[in-house]
Amino acid sequence: MTFLKMNKSWIRKHLSPRETRFAIIVTSLFLILLVLQNINGRFWMNDFKVFYLAAKSFLQGEPVYHQQFGLSSGFYKYSPLSLLIFIPFSLLPYFYAKLIYYLICTCFISLTIIASKKIWREVFGDKMQDSIYILIIAAIIAGGHLFRELHLGNINLLLLFALLSTLKLILSKKEKSAGLLLALIILIKPHFIVLIPLLFIREKNITLLSMTAGLMIGFFIPAFIVGFGENITLHLEWINTIVRHNASFLDSQNTIHIIFYNLFVRYIYADAGMFYMILLVALVALFILIFVLRNLRHERSSNDFRPASLNFTFEFLLIISIIPNLVLTDTEHFMYSLPLIVFILIFLFYSMNFNIIIISAIAFLLYIGNWGDFLGEYSYVVAHYGSLGIGNLIIAGISLYVFTKKFNNTII
Repeated sequence: MTFLKMNKSWIRKHLSPRETRFAIIVTSLFLILLVLQNINGRFWMNDFKVFYLAAKSFLQGEPVYHQQFGLSSGFYKYSPLSLLIFIPFSLLPYFYAKLIYYLICTCFISLTIIASKKIWREVFGDKMQDSIYILIIAAIIAGGHLFRELHLGNINLLLLFALLSTLKLILSKKEKSAGLLLALIILIKPHFIVLIPLLFIREKNITLLSMTAGLMIGFFIPAFIVGFGENITLHLEWINTIVRHNASFLDSQNTIHIIFYNLFVRYIYADAGMFYMILLVALVALFILIFVLRNLRHERSSNDFRPASLNFTFEFLLIISIIPNLVLTDTEHFMYSLPLIVFILIFLFYSMNFNIIIISAIAFLLYIGNWGDFLGEYSYVVAHYGSLGIGNLIIAGISLYVFTKKFNNTII
């Protein structure tokens, strides 16, 4: 009874009545999906099986990297420290371990969508009204990626929530905690090192120092279990695994360089090559750098109505949203655009701009168009043309346009 009272108290403190209803609806739907997957024999969670079996191998002193766990693609690609997170699960029978993990992720679906909306309230304050419709529409748009995430049992949803928590900690001036949390995130998925230049330019020095300390601590922790020499070997194998995994990077249809190659470059060059890929990624980085520097210059101007916290929030979320367009990832990673989708919905909910509604509808359709359970075999055709990657880039473009051209302090 005490535990239930504590939960009710936490809900009343952190969630509005509308957000609570939303959380109940979404959680109930994914619990129904859990039952249906068990009835249909599809409660597989193949990605979680990799975490689970790799943690078991680690405990038993057996090889972890370059070992196939489950499917042909079932290789463990995460850091040695990440194994420690899944050791408690590996002590349970597999069915109960994946059931608990599914339930944990189910709870974080609604919390992550709510957090994606609340993070904007951190900078807008009480001017942003509470609406359940924004949450529901965002859940529908991202539903395919969220379902796939739970079906596979991956860790991307939890990482997105951790990234939003990191951003909130920075905005709340709790930079030491933010740095430690970001270090853990990077140790799980190194993709997020792309946030380091932004933190450097924005002079989040305490966050950077704390993150560096966290990375060093995270590197040495496994040494207390396996010894220093074996710890070095594990990290070298981890790096080698990442390199191998990205060997087919040039074939990923949703990456920005393949999208632009198929749309434009192939009519000029038959084989653009590695230089083209590096050049395009460098141009994206340069564009974001110019955008951040432009915001910094405007912040020093008395005419700029946007506070630095709002600019930093948008920059942070824009960067994580395009990571799946820059690296080789699975499709559920595109859920990192969820906060920008919420931002666009907030704008549309209050402005009702017809042109942006039409463009956003097209972007959202492309974004959800690879949902295999919905489109069946046609999803492979859609995926072949990189529609998900194109939709994600359009979402980033719309949010950037709204933020720079249409957004003002009277919208909300």
